[in-house]
Amino acid sequence: MMAFSFPWRRCGVVAGLAALVSPLWATSAPAQVVSVSERSDYIGQCRRVINPTEVFNTSRIGNPVNRVGTLNLNTDVMLTGVLTDGIAQVYLPANNNLIQLLGWVNASHLGPCGSGPATGGIEGPSVCYRVDEELIARSQARGSAANVGRFRVGDVARPTTDPPMERITADGRIWTLVETYNGTGWIARTGPNQTGSSVTWLSADQCLF
Repeated sequence: MMAFSFPWRRCGVVAGLAALVSPLWATSAPAQVVSVSERSDYIGQCRRVINPTEVFNTSRIGNPVNRVGTLNLNTDVMLTGVLTDGIAQVYLPANNNLIQLLGWVNASHLGPCGSGPATGGIEGPSVCYRVDEELIARSQARGSAANVGRFRVGDVARPTTDPPMERITADGRIWTLVETYNGTGWIARTGPNQTGSSVTWLSADQCLF
């Protein structure tokens, strides 16, 4: 039996993922500008809860008023593909061709699904990038921030969360928070106005080394 604590909501599969990505949570939180994006390659991917995590009905997680439940250790959830700043929208699959809608969780509490139980840490990297041009990791998501690390061409950069935590700066660059030999740092994975790419997204199998 899955370990969770959550008030269930049922939705037929006919609604599809369109129901999940619709703004169904917006009525319970004040209107705010939130940078939300959809990553089609994440839709339907499985993740395992590696640390008990609270679930919220808005991407502005952390406010107890918007807390709708808790997912316990080793619970498997599915990604909807809707993301924002290290926060992922998830749902819990159910029997009889139904799905149970959940909400938003901190992506740092999710790891890859596998046959064994979670042990308090990610069982294996499920997302990484191959660096295609020399990159400087910054202490913050801006080019003037302190240098905290460097990646050479061919290096592998591993985001701190899966889905990754990202920022889009005023010039349109997409920055991703990754692990470095000095801790964590931000790398610009695109140029201005989200043009070009300094990294190549690798498959989960390619990340297992």
